[in-house]
Amino acid sequence: MIFGGKSTFFLTLDAQEKLSVHAAQDLLRDRYVRLDTDPSQEERESIGLDVTGVVASKTLRLMADRTWDSAFERHEATFRDILNRTR
Repeated sequence: MIFGGKSTFFLTLDAQEKLSVHAAQDLLRDRYVRLDTDPSQEERESIGLDVTGVVASKTLRLMADRTWDSAFERHEATFRDILNRTR
């Protein structure tokens, strides 16, 4: 079934993502920092729901490193505050 250009499957994934984000925000409050990235077209071709292997793993690792580096630059003070409070 299609709703506004999206299949029921992708609507379900979107809804689950939003629910998880809101639940984490409510639970963690100021300790919540979302790390997310949009893959490039080349990265998108290397990964997928059922794609495994060396190329997919390497692509996901590179995306994670890039996402962390970018987030750390923007949120370093928040990360340090969170880590200091948990000691």
